[in-house]
Amino acid sequence: MRRQKIAAAFVAWSRDIATEIAIPECIEAEPRPVLKDAGKEVMGRQGPGGDGSQKPQPRIRGWEGFLGNARKRLDEQSVGILAEVYQRLQPMGLQISWGRGTTIGSFNVKCRKIHPKSFITIQSNGVLYFNAPWYKGTAEAEGFRDHLKEALVREMGLSIPEDYQKRFCPFDLRKWGERRNTLIEILQRLLANYQKASTSI
Repeated sequence: MRRQKIAAAFVAWSRDIATEIAIPECIEAEPRPVLKDAGKEVMGRQGPGGDGSQKPQPRIRGWEGFLGNARKRLDEQSVGILAEVYQRLQPMGLQISWGRGTTIGSFNVKCRKIHPKSFITIQSNGVLYFNAPWYKGTAEAEGFRDHLKEALVREMGLSIPEDYQKRFCPFDLRKWGERRNTLIEILQRLLANYQKASTSI
């Protein structure tokens, strides 16, 4: 019964987020009864109501769907920032997967050579997530996570709690958009360091 109450509260909270009532502080990884991938279940799950009377909405998929949703939510300058970051991620050897949201679009940034899950999610409302809890289980994944956290704090001035390993941390576009060049530089450096370390073994 307690788990059901927690799950119900969590779903109600996520729907509030999806309508942009508020952007939370960092979200604890447990309990997360519906979370499967940032931007998929937490921020975008808008399925039918409990009585089954509502029809499921189509998912926002692919770049065109993401872009169209972003244009409904943000001004052109902000949309341009998202488009620039997306384009600059393309030649970096990363993998992009699309969220399952029906209200807010998202794309997940992965480096499968390090870990199969995403380390960053960017939503069509401009919110960027640092998905620290998923990067665990191997020295490579945890090292990448810890170095990324340190760089986000030191070089981008983002506020990340000490127990970040347990939290999914969201950052509004106003906090990270102007520092997007720094974000790209951080990722390029960390990926280059990983590549160098892996080839020297």
